[in-house]
Amino acid sequence: MGVKDWHVIACSSCEERSVALVEWMRLTNQNIQSSALFCIENPLSDAWKFAKPLRDESFQKLFSWLNGANCHVVETSLLDSPRLASIDAVDKLRSGSVVLDITTFPKRYFLYILHLLMLNKSVENLLVTYSKALSYPELALCADSLPPSPFPGYVRIDSKKTIDFLLVWAIRH
Repeated sequence: MGVKDWHVIACSSCEERSVALVEWMRLTNQNIQSSALFCIENPLSDAWKFAKPLRDESFQKLFSWLNGANCHVVETSLLDSPRLASIDAVDKLRSGSVVLDITTFPKRYFLYILHLLMLNKSVENLLVTYSKALSYPELALCADSLPPSPFPGYVRIDSKKTIDFLLVWAIRH
């Protein structure tokens, strides 16, 4: 990828694709200098009873592949505020080149982490990756756990304040 040392931020999940980026980096001899591996606990449900062992399996794979790369494990709950966990993960940067794998991160987590990384002056190279699923099951992947609310770190644009940049998201279905 042209950069010698990477800091990887990833999230384990019940989906097999949650390991795709780290597996590719490992197989192509990319140097992962440090990493933050999120392990997010979902609220109890029948679906989570089935999904949790799969999440644990992907966590073990990711942890074993990242362990030699100063792997910082971030254990949190889906319903917790992403602020403390995300700040802790970004504070552990050991490289100015960061790969943020948003594949299986909840939106409110990866958007806040992205916000922190964009404001972090030590980040020189930022690569955001997403691994597409080979297929999707014919059932709901998740249930809404929280009511609609603004994403942490993103607020209304105030016409009285000056801003250095404007981030525009385009989301397509």
